[in-house]
Amino acid sequence: MPPLREVLLVALGGGVGSVLRFVAASAMTRLYPGFPAGTLLVNVVGCFCMGMLAGWTSDRSLRAALGVGLLGGFTTFSAFGGDTLALAQGGALKLAALNVLANVGLGLLAVWAGRAIVVG
Repeated sequence: MPPLREVLLVALGGGVGSVLRFVAASAMTRLYPGFPAGTLLVNVVGCFCMGMLAGWTSDRSLRAALGVGLLGGFTTFSAFGGDTLALAQGGALKLAALNVLANVGLGLLAVWAGRAIVVG
């Protein structure tokens, strides 16, 4: 179990990130009805911020609060981007590509399956 301080930082950051996602997605939906521009915006911004965080600090508490918490609440896509970048920078290009294909492919399959179970 991580230290209580880090758990609380993640919870606080996650709350803030979730509110920011809701506000951004709501604004984009009004501007671009019919296209998930809000999701695209938070995913791209979240990935950009995750990259900045990775280059800025290796402090565990800051990464917990800002990476897992704030950006995790804002978009889990940023974690996916950070993980993929870490694999690629570590020389595991095939694993990075597999991570992209698995996350996108299995994610779409899971959305389809979940909907199919509920809708029939």
